Amino acid sequence: MAGPPNEKGEIAGSAPHGNQGEAHAGWFQGKIMAQLTGQRKEHDPNQLFEFDPDGSQLDLAMEPASLRTKWGKGKDWVKLWWVFQKLDDRYGTTWYPRWRWIQHIRWQDDPKHELSWDEMVEDMSIAVGEDLFPFFRSVGTTLHKERFPNALFRGESLELPVAPITITRGGTACLEPVGDYRKKLRR
Repeated sequence: MAGPPNEKGEIAGSAPHGNQGEAHAGWFQGKIMAQLTGQRKEHDPNQLFEFDPDGSQLDLAMEPASLRTKWGKGKDWVKLWWVFQKLDDRYGTTWYPRWRWIQHIRWQDDPKHELSWDEMVEDMSIAVGEDLFPFFRSVGTTLHKERFPNALFRGESLELPVAPITITRGGTACLEPVGDYRKKLRR
């Protein structure tokens, strides 16, 4: 779940919700259940709409204890699964290892760095080749940036158009093999 290491063979940067937390485990458990049984009952990302009908009320960037007090244990995991599903729907299965690999490269000089939500969404945007800030903001995530239209990664200047992802139900579990995470994703 930590993803491919950087060129130093290290994992760098700690995501706000943890590098190997329950949300990530549940995401992959849901995929495994879909592969084995054709269903994702207890790990269904679309359960989000049962407690957050318009998909924008639960703020993933809330302090974890406050979030759980307000929403209950595990609701943030379901929302993160839904976000991951929407990214799978648009970019396929390679976005996740590419995101983690980019994170580990970007933060290799400060491997213990605790990422902010803005930094994590920057890493994700570079990974998918599109600006994910408008999407994350539309689903209620508190971020300091409105947009992330340009990035520099490994000396390359990247133009990041706004990702056209909307708040709708996620698709079925994407089970295709992961491609080469070192290459840019094709949309």
